Order: sequence, then structure tokens, then C-alpha cells
Amino acid sequence: MTTWQITETAFDPQDVHHKETIFTIGNGYLGARGAFEEGYPGEQALTLVHGIFDDTPIVNTELANAPNWLRLVILIDGERFRMDRGEVLDYHRALDLRTGVLTRELRWRSPAGHTVALSFERFASLADEHVLAVRCRITAVDFEEPTEIEVRAGLPGFADNSGRLHWSWVDQGMIEDVADDEAGAYLTVRTRHTEIDLSTACHLHVAGAEASTQVCDCDWTPTVAARGRLVQGQ
Repeated sequence: MTTWQITETAFDPQDVHHKETIFTIGNGYLGARGAFEEGYPGEQALTLVHGIFDDTPIVNTELANAPNWLRLVILIDGERFRMDRGEVLDYHRALDLRTGVLTRELRWRSPAGHTVALSFERFASLADEHVLAVRCRITAVDFEEPTEIEVRAGLPGFADNSGRLHWSWVDQGMIEDVADDEAGAYLTVRTRHTEIDLSTACHLHVAGAEASTQVCDCDWTPTVAARGRLVQGQ
């Protein structure tokens, strides 16, 4: 019997960094290490794109780590979801080698006592090698009253290769031609020595809850934010 699933059934902080390699996804044009969407202390988030390279001080070239398209900041009543704080009550992660979809499901209790169920899915498209997607489901498990949820999807331009910075800022801004219930942003950067331009764009779509969206045009990290309220079970 052939198994097509690489699975992780418990969260161990000591295993986080080498598991980033195991849960890498890609589509032949680019590859992305299996870092968590929300980030983790000491993470090595890495996306390498075919043909995007830059010089290094030791007179050779290397693929330049691209802006981290995975990043999602999730705030539960103002508290940031992060797995090194609060309490992880349940956890499962799996990479489907047939579909290339990486999933992570967990229940997390915030330091203030709010419990949420979180489900993440990500993939790098084979149909269009420039398309990458992340889906996050947030379910209120233990809420005594309606609670504000905020999700921020950003494009951090300060991506480094083990401390080496390969990018110069070129341009960024808001994307105008998206649907009424979505917001989008873009970032353009250029490798410092080889002068290769890379443009990335993101948009954030909210389903299943009423939410307002806006673009925060912070230097180097254009971000799309969505805010709404969840009630118990939603």
C-alpha cells in the first residue's frame, strides 16, 4: 500500500524548524518552505523562484529569498495568534503528495481564554505557476460574547538569505480592480546586484462573516486587513 500523506499529529516546539523543510511545497517554478502562516520565533520562511538570483559577497550567486507570501497575522480580540503563546489544545498537519496541498488544523486557547479552531490550507498552482493560495478558517469554540477578529495578509519585503539582504524597494500600493468584498495590494522589489525586478500581489477575500477590509500601505510591507466579529460556533 502506497501512502501519499506526510503527517504530523502533535506540535513539538523542538521540531518546528526542521519540519519547515519536510512540509515544503512547490510547482516546479518556485518552492516555499513549510513555515507557519502566522510566523514563529527563529523561523526560516523561504520562497525561491526559478531565475531570481543575486550576487553574494564571496563572489558567487544564489537564489534570492522572495517576499513571504504566506504571512497571515490573526488577532483574537486584540491578541495575536501564535503557537509559542497561549495553549495548543489539538494539532494536525499533513502534506498530500498527490495534490500538493498542505493543511494544518488546530485548536488554540489565547492567554485571555478565547478558544478558536483554525484550519489552514495552501498550495502552489500547477495550472498557473504564478498563483499561490492560502485559505484560513477561523471558528469560535469558546466565546462568551461576540468577539472581534482581525486578519492581516501582507507582503513583507525584508526577506533575507541567512542575514544577507538581496532586495531594494521599487514600488508598492493598493490594487483597485478587485471585487467589492475584497482588497488587494502589490509590492515590487529589485535584486541589488543583478537588478531583476519581482512584483508580488495579494488580495484577501472574506466569506462566512460580515467584515470590513482595508489596505495598510506600510513601507516595505503593504498589507490587506479584514475585521469582523464572531459569535460562539460561527
